[in-house]
Amino acid sequence: MHDYFKDKMETWEGKLVRLKRECSTGVYIFKKGTLMRVWSANNVRVILKTLPCEACGVQASATIRGKKTDYKFFFDFVEKKE
Repeated sequence: MHDYFKDKMETWEGKLVRLKRECSTGVYIFKKGTLMRVWSANNVRVILKTLPCEACGVQASATIRGKKTDYKFFFDFVEKKE
């Protein structure tokens, strides 16, 4: 599998990721193993969005702040929806 953590962060947008640990925002708690898509990535933060709900289409988002080397502790890239 390709190691996207070695690529420029701009290439991450639209990629599918799986959370490696529980992440929480002020509103949501995303469980370990949740599939999300990279919506935006830069040197300061990565914004992840959940896949749309099949029933209503609602999506939730989470922002992870840190350095590029920190993100591999939060998520792994997946090639396709499993």
